[in-house]
Amino acid sequence: MSFMAIIEDIEFFTSKAWVFLKPFATQLITNEGGIFLEIVQAAVQAVETYQSSIISTQKPMTSVQKKSMATTLITNQLEDNNITVSIPMINAAIEHAVINIQISVSQPSGTPVSK
Repeated sequence: MSFMAIIEDIEFFTSKAWVFLKPFATQLITNEGGIFLEIVQAAVQAVETYQSSIISTQKPMTSVQKKSMATTLITNQLEDNNITVSIPMINAAIEHAVINIQISVSQPSGTPVSK
């Protein structure tokens, strides 16, 4: 690693961006981080499955309703697993999970999803 690369890394870790991202990064590198991400992915998938199951008999849920339902499922599961995560982190993880689902749905079958 070059000296300039080290300086750039130091600048990042002292920047406002790092101040914002540090809690997310810290949470995700723990064992709880993996469980958290699994809980979020399962909750978002459950909401999407529920949405699909009611579409023929009820109006579609709004984005706000789906996010609220997912947040409730996630916070309940986190409490059951004694994991504490901030609401902004939950919101960010939900957005990430939704994007992953959208990507996987839009990919032709057998095409790997890039991360």
